Amino acid sequence: MVGDLSLKTSCRYTGIVIGVLVLVILISGCMYGDETNLGNNTSHIKTYSAYNINFNYSSNWYAYNATTGSNNVVPGDLPLGGDVFTSNTNRSNNNDMIFVVSKDDFTVFDVQIIPTGDLSEQEGIKLIKNSMIPDDWNKLSNGTLTIDGKTAYEDIYTAHDQSYNEQMRYEVIYLIKNGKTYYINMQAPDKEFDKEKSNFNIIINSFKVQ
Repeated sequence: MVGDLSLKTSCRYTGIVIGVLVLVILISGCMYGDETNLGNNTSHIKTYSAYNINFNYSSNWYAYNATTGSNNVVPGDLPLGGDVFTSNTNRSNNNDMIFVVSKDDFTVFDVQIIPTGDLSEQEGIKLIKNSMIPDDWNKLSNGTLTIDGKTAYEDIYTAHDQSYNEQMRYEVIYLIKNGKTYYINMQAPDKEFDKEKSNFNIIINSFKVQ
């Protein structure tokens, strides 16, 4: 009887110890998981800053800038997932500037700054549309959104890219601020565009003009 009682008591304590150990492991795992997720959220974002604009973008994209107009193209290539690209040069008097962040040849976010002077918003947009939008682009929809506290105008198109033999979707945004129109183009293969929307939103939601 004594032996049976000791065995039962030992088994009971062993069960309690195992239960406590399992609970500790589960709690530790949850805490580790939270820390990992937090780390991923913060480490997967980079910042682009040049020529009085800045925005965040996914770190598995790369970035560069090019200035056109009266100047030669000036690339500032970053390696995949590179650090912040910053320009200390004020080129606000150039005819236009182009900034690009890209995941690959197909999935691209680019901004072109075009001085529109005293033109009204609609006059400036019409002028840019006539010179920038190809005739063979098929318009799907249009609307407005808010970027950096300003109302911006949005058009969505699809078109077949003959160079890559790929059906593409283009989301074109016109943001007018400080006498300039920020012509924003987001593009990706039509079948992949919705999957990339979260990456585009990271940029749009953080886009600021100084």
